[in-house]
Amino acid sequence: MWNNADKLSKLSEGKNEIVCNFKNRFINFDRLKGVIPYPKPPMTPDMLYINRKKSEVVFVEFKSNEEKNLKTNEIKFQIKRKILDGIIVFYEIFKEKFCNFQKIYILVYRNFKNPEMEVMNYFSNELYEYYNLEELEKKFLKASYVMNCDELRNFFKTRFGISFRT
Repeated sequence: MWNNADKLSKLSEGKNEIVCNFKNRFINFDRLKGVIPYPKPPMTPDMLYINRKKSEVVFVEFKSNEEKNLKTNEIKFQIKRKILDGIIVFYEIFKEKFCNFQKIYILVYRNFKNPEMEVMNYFSNELYEYYNLEELEKKFLKASYVMNCDELRNFFKTRFGISFRT
């Protein structure tokens, strides 16, 4: 499984920039899904983290798009598709090993050049509502979040005791 790991900076690399520039290694879910030969590769989140102590699986999708481009129907569809495809691929790869683990989905957007943190928090909530991730929580996920890289770093530190290394 760890031969499918990459640095967070590589996992979060967008077209022209890195969303989270840290050295910690996590599972490259896009590469891991290659262990199963699919006629048409499914869409999956970029990163996978499995925490055995908490019995949780975290799927992470990084988006480096401009703020206005994150609110398109195409991106909305892609995100929901990646969540569902990701869960299916996860089950196909790991079979019953982690089936009972709670699933968490995190969409991480790049930090916009906006000095007001309150605006960033509002944007997170606005995107969360726009993507209607709550709908998937009722059926497939324990929780879902929309956050920037700093918030992701705090989430991993608080929830799993993992400090991101620069």
